[in-house]
Parts: sequence; C-alpha cells; structure tokens
Amino acid sequence: MDNEERADCRFFNFQILFFGDGNMSHFRECKLKLKNVDAGLLTLAVAEVAKALNRKIVPVIKDYYGRVREVLVGVDGLYGVDIKDGEIVVVGDEFGKKIKLEEFRDMVVQEYTVLAIRRVLAARGYNARVEKLGGKIYVYGVRV
Repeated sequence: MDNEERADCRFFNFQILFFGDGNMSHFRECKLKLKNVDAGLLTLAVAEVAKALNRKIVPVIKDYYGRVREVLVGVDGLYGVDIKDGEIVVVGDEFGKKIKLEEFRDMVVQEYTVLAIRRVLAARGYNARVEKLGGKIYVYGVRV
C-alpha cells in the first residue's frame, strides 16, 4: 500500500469517527433490571404514558429515516418497549425528539410501578387510589 492509499484510509476513518457522534439518527437501547416483569402490566404502563402524551400505542417504532423496528409496545412518534432476557428494554431514536430516551424510560418505570403497587394492594384486599401532583405520584390503599 503506498502513501496515498494510506492517507485515504486515515481520512475515511476520520470521517466515520466524525459522523459517528451522538447527533446521528440511530436506534438506542436502555435496559432496566426488573425481576418478574409482567408483559401485560408493561403494556398498560406504556399505554398510560401514551395517553399522558396524547399519542397512540403502536407495535413498531421508526427512526428519523423511517426504518422500522418491532417492539412489544411503542408510543407513536417516540420510543418502544420490549422484554429481552427478563429485562425491560426501552428502544428508539432520540434524533429530533423533545423527550429523551431516559426521560421516557423514567415515565414508563413510574407508571409500571404504580400499576404493580395497585395490583398488589388489590390482591391484599385494599382499594387503591392514585393521585398525581406535579411530578409525584401518590398511591393510597384503604382496607375494604
């Protein structure tokens, strides 16, 4: 390989590094280590998040360029959620979105937790009432 070919390779590598920064459109994954994940409850949690954001739930998500990825449940125009190896995986393309992946993940975890607590309270004979004030959610249980 002569010097010109090596120079081209170095330039090409530089271009890959330059264009490979975090500002490109690409799918990212964010994993959560929760045990005994209930897919039905997770779907309900994502539906609650979608409702709060005035969006629909969908079976696929798209990146900025329209490439599709199947998920357990997704929020139209945002992110999706899947279960892999017992972990919840939040996936999507942040490029051009106002809500970041981590923020969406936190919303899903919050809703999933509320639904799980309500289920446990109901199984133990309590009526559960949920109150959302500001950024906090309160779950009250009253013995029936």
